[in-house]
Amino acid sequence: SMIIGNPLDGLWWYPSAERQHGKSTRHSLFGPGMMHTLAFVANGRFEHKGLGILLEALSLLDTYNNKVGLIVVGGDRAALAGYVKMATRLRIQDYVRFVGRTPDPRPYIEAADALCLPSLYESFSMVLAQAVCMDTVVITTACNGVARALLESHAAIECQRTPQSIAEAITKMMYRSTSARLQITTQAKISSSVTNIGG
Repeated sequence: SMIIGNPLDGLWWYPSAERQHGKSTRHSLFGPGMMHTLAFVANGRFEHKGLGILLEALSLLDTYNNKVGLIVVGGDRAALAGYVKMATRLRIQDYVRFVGRTPDPRPYIEAADALCLPSLYESFSMVLAQAVCMDTVVITTACNGVARALLESHAAIECQRTPQSIAEAITKMMYRSTSARLQITTQAKISSSVTNIGG
């Protein structure tokens, strides 16, 4: 067998002091009242990666009382148009921000309490490792080696590709304390060997 080192640069993919960049990004997108925020990051193939199912999951949550926001990073206006309409149909448009493509997704990943990727399949999900570096909890399906490694070591929260399962995983994340979430991401860094990469 062959072990392939993780290519991420840990000096680049690193949270800012006290996550200030993330807090500022969250405030600029949602204002001061959003208690919990999720991120979904993908360059395309949104149906395959579970964006529609994630939107349905968000609609199952009591978003008004729980104040759960979703940041969708990636894609252009044409690719996202159907999902923008879907958010409106589900009446969660006030809780979803479609920011499109960006050369630097770090502030958005850092702004999130969790990155949610309910993919059908991934060959190697780089964004999961990026979220781990940014101390952001991962919610994912067991869709690839990275996800399975995190889940098997209890370094991520598992969900199935159903709105109900994803909603339950999000709720589980919300009721964990900040220190408990940090324990998850610390374990994730150990499990995926992404600490001090490039140093």
